[in-house]
Amino acid sequence: VILDEAQNSTKEQMKMFLTRLGFNSKMVITGDITQIDLENEKNSGLIQAQTLLKNIDGISFVNFSGRDVVRHDLVKHIIKAYGQDGFKNDLKNDNLMQVFISNDQKEFFVDCQLLETQCRSILFFLECNNQELSILLTNDKKIQELNKKFRGQDQATDVLSFPQNEGEENEPNTQLIGDVVISMMTAKRQSIEHGLSFNEEIILLLIHGILHLLGFKHENSEEEAYRMKLKTRELFNQIFPNKKPIQSCSFYSDEK
Repeated sequence: VILDEAQNSTKEQMKMFLTRLGFNSKMVITGDITQIDLENEKNSGLIQAQTLLKNIDGISFVNFSGRDVVRHDLVKHIIKAYGQDGFKNDLKNDNLMQVFISNDQKEFFVDCQLLETQCRSILFFLECNNQELSILLTNDKKIQELNKKFRGQDQATDVLSFPQNEGEENEPNTQLIGDVVISMMTAKRQSIEHGLSFNEEIILLLIHGILHLLGFKHENSEEEAYRMKLKTRELFNQIFPNKKPIQSCSFYSDEK
């Protein structure tokens, strides 16, 4: 049994569909949570299903990247034309914040389209509406310069966050919450240490950076650090339901 465009099923419809599974049967459910057409996005049955069913044996979630999508070569030119003509944002849900990605490093390939989609999903789960976020993907040299200039630490790091209003906690209704800078070189190294793919490590660092922009500060206290780790786990599981970093990862808590 196949259910397509499942992001537009309500919670009630999804429950009804799932509970109709018969003996010796299988279900395949597909959907894209960045393309929800429901009046209330939070009523999407697909989003709820990912949260409720992720730990049930016999149910698995598969996340596809841009490389997995196979379409006619003309499609990329059509999408590019619409984007250049100013319609790109009209094709996306108006309630999702704007994500601007700049990639100034050449050491590693990054699927920026996939990253933008994943970032929008993170912000959706954080209930960040009508906001803007800038992401800079760079190398160790550049992030070291920024770390020295703005934090007084002359060393490379994995991720930096720069709130739009420094010193003020950003609220979800603020237009521009700030910038997140991620070193791809450090992310690549840490992905091996954390037992993650390159993309998974980037998302882990992105979540960490966004939470800092929203007022999470792990350096304030052990309690605050724990709260931030739990929130990181929650968001990471939304993007990668069947994956988690190994225990050496300081950003992520596997405790209940």
